[in-house]
Amino acid sequence: IGTITIAIPGRLGLPSSGLADTLAFTNEAAPGRVLLIGSEGAMPGGGQELEGGTHIRLVSTPVPRLWEAWPTPGAEGDRALAEAVTAALSGEDFRLGESLAEFGVGWIVTTGEGAITSTLDAQLDLLPLALPDTRAYQVDVAAPRAIDSTGTEWRSTGVAYEGPAGERTVRIAENADTRWGDRWEKDGWANRVTVTAGVVEFNPIGRLKSAALGALIWVGLLLISVAAIRDRGGRS
Repeated sequence: IGTITIAIPGRLGLPSSGLADTLAFTNEAAPGRVLLIGSEGAMPGGGQELEGGTHIRLVSTPVPRLWEAWPTPGAEGDRALAEAVTAALSGEDFRLGESLAEFGVGWIVTTGEGAITSTLDAQLDLLPLALPDTRAYQVDVAAPRAIDSTGTEWRSTGVAYEGPAGERTVRIAENADTRWGDRWEKDGWANRVTVTAGVVEFNPIGRLKSAALGALIWVGLLLISVAAIRDRGGRS
């Protein structure tokens, strides 16, 4: 996870047409997520294949972030998302929007050609959007990426979520990971973090520092050993 968005030269696995242009209709909304569904050609780095050959991919809005240029390894949340979408596509569920809201998904954009739009049109909580050259839907349910115990939505800001100060528990719709904080607990596939400051930050730095320190110590010991061997060799 990093803080840079996809706004640098080169495709980095992205389609040349520019996904950011497709998602421009989300510019006025708070940062959220969109579900890309259909053929994987227009998806950053490809997509997750469902039964029947349909692909799905989650990216941030209004601009996909750099680390979203490549799919992440399938985790519990990815599997849960695939199950929810599959249930809707198979006709078992007609409230896909409610399911997607749990993942912080506020929109759906279809990619490629196919009959998938008729299935999405039948959903009771998806609103078709009148957009040129893009078939998209808005989830007709509140879909915060993070929300606290008072019902306040927290805003996604790069590697962190920000909200009001004061002790509260925040549900974060990201794959469960202990690095969201010391007072962390698993919430199904997601996270719950108790905080007092108005920020929850993903922190891989601690582990990276430990690894770097371990490597430094190892290199130091190696250099000392080499120096000792040379010293013994010079005396013989």
